[in-house]
Amino acid sequence: MAVQSAEGEWSDVPPGSDDFAKNLPSLIVGYTSGDNETLSLPFFVSRSGYATDVAQAATFKGGRSKTPGVVADNRLLLIDYSTHLEVLVANLLLAAQESCLGR
Repeated sequence: MAVQSAEGEWSDVPPGSDDFAKNLPSLIVGYTSGDNETLSLPFFVSRSGYATDVAQAATFKGGRSKTPGVVADNRLLLIDYSTHLEVLVANLLLAAQESCLGR
């Protein structure tokens, strides 16, 4: 990646450096209302890698993380039909009992 300084000079920022992450968007959100393989595939790959990293960090196997037990921040979010179901299930599981009973 190359970044431009306030003076207008361009410089390369190597992946893995501290400045690399600082110059990326904090969140990238993709939306699809159906099965769009072109759009959804990068997000599914990212989600799968993130899930693997979390599982390895939880079992102290390290994985791709430079620091054991620490998982890199996942900046990719895909909102699709399955995401809506995940939010519904999370709300039903974590909501206060009174709100689930309609009181």
